[in-house]
Amino acid sequence: METPLVRDVMIPVSEYVVIEEGGVLADAFMALEQHCREKGTGKPHRDVLVTRGGMVVAKLTMLDVFKSLEPKYEHVDPERYQGRTLTSDLVNRLIRDFGLWSDPTASLCVKAGSCKITDIMHVPEQSEYVEESDTVEHALHRYILGVHQPLLVRKEGKVTGVLRLGDVFDYLRTKITECAAG
Repeated sequence: METPLVRDVMIPVSEYVVIEEGGVLADAFMALEQHCREKGTGKPHRDVLVTRGGMVVAKLTMLDVFKSLEPKYEHVDPERYQGRTLTSDLVNRLIRDFGLWSDPTASLCVKAGSCKITDIMHVPEQSEYVEESDTVEHALHRYILGVHQPLLVRKEGKVTGVLRLGDVFDYLRTKITECAAG
């Protein structure tokens, strides 16, 4: 099996959902819906790239969205629970103690309409970028070490694509089954 490169597996920016940073969360959802209608896919991208002046500057992931819809997560210190088993009792205690998800679901529309993209977008750290010419193994190593998904792909300093863990898995699964089939 040849050594796969990130550019062989990534999704180009042109195929991704992109929004300008000046909008609100509801705008991101509408862009995702429009993308799904235009592409006719049953499984749309669930993350959004955020641009400023045409340049990708951030990403908005499902986790970012969920945290924005329940802002009380800001008071929960994830480091305190890292390495601990999240038993049902512990999760229930956290929900109760911090009042998580106590607002009715109906209030989500109001939150989505007022939640600014700039307040919830994730500006990637250097460890969340890979180069088009990097090997897939290099990118996989970053995932295993726990970077915020997905990875952004660059060429000559410009973001050119997105590398999702699921796409890496599918690529490797396909290659391995081809080898196994002979």
